[in-house]
Amino acid sequence: MKSPEIVTDFRVRDKQTLDEQINAAVEAAIQSAIPGLHGVLMTRHDATRYTVAVTTEVPLE
Repeated sequence: MKSPEIVTDFRVRDKQTLDEQINAAVEAAIQSAIPGLHGVLMTRHDATRYTVAVTTEVPLE
């Protein structure tokens, strides 16, 4: 099992920043993913910290 490729790991202070950061991170992850092989995994670690990664562990269907 291959480890996810971290696209970004970030902290936020407010909802607007959260939305902007998540949208940008997911868009970057989609651009770096191999179509048909990778999915995007977003992890909320706590109320302010998030990670977005590209991984083969996310179902594509």
